[in-house]
Amino acid sequence: MNFTKIFQLRSIKRKLILLTSVLIILPAGIFAGLVAHFHQRSLITLEQVNTNLMNTIIQNEWRGKAQTLAYLLAREIAQSANKLSISEINHLATLGMEGKGFRYVCVQDEKERDFVDSSEGFGLQNDVFANDLTLSTNTPEDLIGQKHNDVVDVAAPIMCESKVLGVVRIGFSPHGIQTIPDALQEKFGSRMKQSVVVFKRDTFLLLPAIAIPIMLLGWILIRKLMSPIQMLMLETETIAKGNITRRIETNSGDDVGKIAHAFNKMIADLQETIVSKEYADNIINSMDDSLVVASPEFTIQMVNQSTCELLGYNEQELIGKPINFLFSEEDTADTSWFDSIEKDLIHNTEKTYVSKDGRKIAVLFSGTAIRGNNGAIRGIVCVALDITERKRIEVELRKAVAQRDANIKDLGYLMYFSTLMNEEVREDKLVYHMAKALQEHFQPELLAVLTVDKIKNVLDASLIIPPMPLNKLIREEVISDPSLCQVIRTGREVIIGNTAEDTPCECIAHKIEGGGYACLPLLTGGTIAGMVLIGKKDKSYWLNEEIRKLILVYVGLTASALQRVRLIDLTRRAAITDSLTGAYNRRFFDEMLKNQIALAKRRNESLGLVIVDLDHFKNVNDTYGHMAGDQTLQQIASIMKNSIRSSDVLARYGGEEFVIIMPSIDLPNTMKKAEGIREQVESFQFKIDSLGQSPQITISIGVASFPDHGAECDTLIASADMALYKAKKGGRNRVESP
Repeated sequence: MNFTKIFQLRSIKRKLILLTSVLIILPAGIFAGLVAHFHQRSLITLEQVNTNLMNTIIQNEWRGKAQTLAYLLAREIAQSANKLSISEINHLATLGMEGKGFRYVCVQDEKERDFVDSSEGFGLQNDVFANDLTLSTNTPEDLIGQKHNDVVDVAAPIMCESKVLGVVRIGFSPHGIQTIPDALQEKFGSRMKQSVVVFKRDTFLLLPAIAIPIMLLGWILIRKLMSPIQMLMLETETIAKGNITRRIETNSGDDVGKIAHAFNKMIADLQETIVSKEYADNIINSMDDSLVVASPEFTIQMVNQSTCELLGYNEQELIGKPINFLFSEEDTADTSWFDSIEKDLIHNTEKTYVSKDGRKIAVLFSGTAIRGNNGAIRGIVCVALDITERKRIEVELRKAVAQRDANIKDLGYLMYFSTLMNEEVREDKLVYHMAKALQEHFQPELLAVLTVDKIKNVLDASLIIPPMPLNKLIREEVISDPSLCQVIRTGREVIIGNTAEDTPCECIAHKIEGGGYACLPLLTGGTIAGMVLIGKKDKSYWLNEEIRKLILVYVGLTASALQRVRLIDLTRRAAITDSLTGAYNRRFFDEMLKNQIALAKRRNESLGLVIVDLDHFKNVNDTYGHMAGDQTLQQIASIMKNSIRSSDVLARYGGEEFVIIMPSIDLPNTMKKAEGIREQVESFQFKIDSLGQSPQITISIGVASFPDHGAECDTLIASADMALYKAKKGGRNRVESP
């Protein structure tokens, strides 16, 4: 029989029955065998003891017989020692041996001489007689027995009163009497064998009689023991099929009851565990975070629903794939961080997942190793949080912070710019500061500041970067008539983001390739003082609303400062200029002449003074009216402003007289300049009424020079007046010096 198959039996009941049977039959068989063995040993021992006992008894019996016989023979011989002859004594000894089984009977005198010898020979007697103990017999009661070789010798003294006459010796052999115990032993052995056979038969008949009831009782006990165990097995099979609501009902307080109670508790715990597992599964599948469980070899074993939704795969498409299947090439190029997962060193690390459609998804990745009791890694748990939105917010936040910092910086610079513009009193410096700020902050490829000359009604270029003629930037017709420009006409900005796609303004002659431009008005007190033109080659530059607003702020601050400067200048000029002609007044002239003479003295330079007077101006007033006279004065003042240097000072000296201070110039050059002015006035076509009448107007000029004609104001003016008088006296329409 294959014992391996026996131990592989799945039935606990069969195993218990087999074990019980073995535990019952094996000890019973061993017991029966031991009993039979010990019984047989006891019989053998008994047989040996019986044999020895019988031999001892027979020997003792024979010894007693020999002693008795020896004693009797010694008495007979002692009583009849004087009456019996040697032959009679020998006959008496022979009678003692007959039928008694003795080996010999011997009678000796006191000198150890044999009188009678009924034996097997003298050799045996001599061997026996050589024993010294035989010679020590002294009294009739002394009976000495001695075994010599294989013969037992019994001696009895022959006493006559107190005198020892001799010794009677009787010898017998144990072998001679062995036939009797052998016969008895054979008969006893036969009985013993029958007893053994009967014992064995009874033992083997009794063994089943004992074993069967014991086995039946054991089967009943096993069945009773197995009943709750079978219930446990049935409940286990029921649970294995998915039903975990069953319980074992038992009131037993023994070990089986404890097992049943423990089993019920185990089922309850299992039910809670299953409920907890279902709850955990629901939590895992409802997690917003991606959860991936991988083997120690980094093979994906489980993913949750969020992972599938994040990457666009189904679960079966991911199971069995290596975990680096989820990551971008940049993350998988360096695999050292996978080793860090085994060391639990990866926590909230930014990685990149790649979806099924190739999208790169920024995640916050954490990985940890699941270890068994022995510390060996049993799996890898990876959790990833989609931080795409957070990254977008971070980018926007960084942009917002950068924008905030830029705004703060811009605000600081705007405050500085505003302060700078508020402190500035010169219009040209305002334009310079604005141009510098726009270049530093916006780096335009084209920047121009254009102003409207209200008197001439034309566009002037205050600044063009890079430098170019105004007519290369703005069309000629717009320069001569600013109202043709939409910005100056409407006061609203015009922005062309891309000249290749948008329709550019017709005013612009210069083309910006690959970009656009913005025309922004300079509004001063509700009027258009000019415009600012900014060009950028970046097509998307003007889409930034913040940039547009910031540029408008700079331009607005400049326009406000320009208005302030012009208001200040207007107020100041109103105090020092003639309201009709725009030239400086007499008071300003007096102060300026003093300053210029003092400066000329310090520099050791010449100074020219020119006094102009209109010829026959009274006739104009009388003929055409005072209105026409005022227009004439305005036009002559304009001619002189355009004819002198920027460093020269034109003032209305009184009535129809004008005066010009020309620093750093000698008399000949002053005369030349004055002659040029006279010629321009003479050739100018004056228009003094709506009918277009153009009277002929001429002027007379007197010229004086510092220090030739005077070192002080009064003397210099007097010299110029003298020269003017000379010119008038000489026929007018001429230039004279003192």
